[in-house]
Amino acid sequence: MKKVLFILFVATFAFSSCKYSSGNIFYEGNHIKNRDTKLTEIPGPEIQTNVYTVLLITDKHTGSSKAENNEEKIFQWLEKQPVESRPKFILDLGDSTDTGSEKEFTDYKAFCDKLEAMGIPVYSTPGNHDLYNSGWKNWKAFSTTGNAFYKFSTGEFSWYSFDTATGNVGVEPISEMKKAFSADPNPKIVFTHYPVITDRFIFCLQDTTERNILLDLFAKNNVKMTFGGHIHKNTRYDMGNYESITISSFLYSGKIGILTVNESEESVKFETLKIE
Repeated sequence: MKKVLFILFVATFAFSSCKYSSGNIFYEGNHIKNRDTKLTEIPGPEIQTNVYTVLLITDKHTGSSKAENNEEKIFQWLEKQPVESRPKFILDLGDSTDTGSEKEFTDYKAFCDKLEAMGIPVYSTPGNHDLYNSGWKNWKAFSTTGNAFYKFSTGEFSWYSFDTATGNVGVEPISEMKKAFSADPNPKIVFTHYPVITDRFIFCLQDTTERNILLDLFAKNNVKMTFGGHIHKNTRYDMGNYESITISSFLYSGKIGILTVNESEESVKFETLKIE
């Protein structure tokens, strides 16, 4: 009985603290089986050079009242960069909104539209906060890609987003990834919200079988780096054939990631930067 009461207490605290509707405890619309389970290939950005940079952000939490939303600093930083050396595109690793509401998503879309007008498209993947309050329908309607499980190409590199917004991946998506990876010899970058691996167990993929399958898949299929958010801090793990990296929350740290890609050499270099 005490265990049941404790679980109910934790659940109540979690849902109330995250502005998550209590009705969603039993809501099945956000279940991984009801999201994108088929890999979709989408158009990639237009890049005219073999060496370029990519900007990475995560945990922006549009609509949050807990801290000042400093997204304007991104535009100020970009405007200071010479046009020719600006990032060619952005990877957003999820929790783009704070509570998954339509208003937050329309505000987030306005942010992405402004970047698109600068010639910098945004490729996003959903986070757990984006699914709050039955938010999957809003993510589908207002996200930059309209799809959570996709790949695109830039010359010699392939970029993969897969949906970890509920802390798992699912049997069908893993099967899809296996087929896609085996048919794709290109160097690969993988980006998700929940990191595949981290030192905080409850904040990475919860199914250890899924996690081990993915780690093995990445090691054997020319993955150069994997990126995640969610834990609100920077970590780097050398996995032998590739690096697994998490990035701090942009909202709370003001940090972004800068990935330098050299497609001719099939090499990547990553660094974090605090925007003032």
